[in-house]
Amino acid sequence: LVGPTAEGVNRKYIGAYGRGSQIVNGRFTYSRIGQGGDPMRMLWYCDGGESAGQWWAGPKSNLGSPAGWLAVHDSALTPEAITAPWRAIPRGGTGWLELPGLRCASGEDGERLHLEEVEAHRVREAEEARLLLLAAAQRVHLVGMTPDGVHSDYLGAYDREPGLVNGRPSYAMADCGEKMIWFSSLNGYWHAGPRANLGSPRGWLAVFDRSALPERVTAEWQVGAANGGGWIPAPEVRCLAGMAGAAAHAAMGQDTVAVPAELEGAAAVVYLVGPTAEGVNRKYIGAYGRGSQIVNGRFTYSRIGQGGDPMRMLWYCDGGESAGQWWAGPKSNLGSPAGWLAVHDSALTPEAITAPWRAIPRGGTGWLELPGLRCASGEDGERLHLEEVEAHRVREAEEARLLLLAAAQRVHLVGMTPDGVHSDYLGAYDREPGLVNGRPSYAMADCGEKMIWFSSLNGYWHAGPRANLGSPRGWLAVFDRSALPERVTAEWQVGAANGGGWIPAPEVRCLAGMAGAAAHAAMGQDTVAVPAELEGAAAVVYLVGPTAE
Repeated sequence: LVGPTAEGVNRKYIGAYGRGSQIVNGRFTYSRIGQGGDPMRMLWYCDGGESAGQWWAGPKSNLGSPAGWLAVHDSALTPEAITAPWRAIPRGGTGWLELPGLRCASGEDGERLHLEEVEAHRVREAEEARLLLLAAAQRVHLVGMTPDGVHSDYLGAYDREPGLVNGRPSYAMADCGEKMIWFSSLNGYWHAGPRANLGSPRGWLAVFDRSALPERVTAEWQVGAANGGGWIPAPEVRCLAGMAGAAAHAAMGQDTVAVPAELEGAAAVVYLVGPTAEGVNRKYIGAYGRGSQIVNGRFTYSRIGQGGDPMRMLWYCDGGESAGQWWAGPKSNLGSPAGWLAVHDSALTPEAITAPWRAIPRGGTGWLELPGLRCASGEDGERLHLEEVEAHRVREAEEARLLLLAAAQRVHLVGMTPDGVHSDYLGAYDREPGLVNGRPSYAMADCGEKMIWFSSLNGYWHAGPRANLGSPRGWLAVFDRSALPERVTAEWQVGAANGGGWIPAPEVRCLAGMAGAAAHAAMGQDTVAVPAELEGAAAVVYLVGPTAE
């Protein structure tokens, strides 16, 4: 479903829809999939009442009824055959807005239009992000007092991380990169909580306020009760920036770390930027947030931002043969002369380093010179870092384009599982738009809640519930880094029914094309009676075009 909607009305229903096997009112039903997808948003036909002969887009709870948010009077057998103009119910909930540019497309044309809209949305978001980051303070302070000191360990100074989370900046505590401030678009709250919850509607301190920046929040903060018994108002808690924030923070008596005079003014965030030979150790390239810990007479720094991992650190070593070296490596090596990137330079701060960096190659012996690598800070550092992030995104986009050209629209997970365990995940799967962890993902044709995806965390392809999409958790899995599931040659496994580990499933395969369809049919799973007039209905359709207002 593609095209503009007037003033963006009901845009959440615009996008890709996957065809299910359920037939309602003589037509297939479709669930919202892909980027921004939500299987609770559906597309269906209604042939009863005053709205006879209408296709609707709306919540799953309205499935089959003459009620939704987008509609079109057209009795086409499939949504891609609709020719009449779409309409939308406006925000007021009364009357209709005509949407002459909205249409339902399928195939390569539909996917192209859909991906163009996704890209246009990304460009708009990028410009909004740029303006927001210009306005955002580099450091904010969560200050005040919490009732009975509950979760007061989340009060302190927070440094802004590169990029946005849910359309807002996020911040890592200067003294502990595992504590964060972020906004959740799911509930409209700003949260302070553990990094593991970043972006989610879960934290230990929260405030319902949709302000673009946390220092603009005017609503009252709350703190989660220590006994798990709900939320307690925390009227003294505030988020401040600039001198006001620094003064309030100091007044709390938390700025007690003795900082040597020579380290005063060290940048709160530094950026390790530039090329590494053959991409060696790229996971250590990026933004690092300064902590309060001083090791070997220098601050230590943790990897933050996009691709960030606080277990990757930057530190100085002044002992042994490597005296006078800065290192980037795992946290477990902190302070020692061991890591993956290093530079012989006794600069007091990483942004002052002038000597050339070196890397330990994949073989683990010798050194590779990295003359283009450097550590920057401030606006220049952030600009260079974001340019690298964007260049990486462009490369990924081109790789994604080529991969999607090679990927089958439908794959079939076929065969037999031991004792039939999780055999409900065997069947036909349709490719969703875009990529997940650099690979296509697929939704089961008969049940959009069942998915196939690749997890970059463990190198496995998984089949499991949509709720686990992208994670290293599923009910069937295979360790194989192939770009497409139909190229997998390793042996699949199935999770034991009693939770007792994994069982080899040598008969399970993922196939595409005629071979997949034939193997699937041989399993006796293609038993849904499809009316002749619905044969050939597109597996995925795209609702595109403008909606009025």
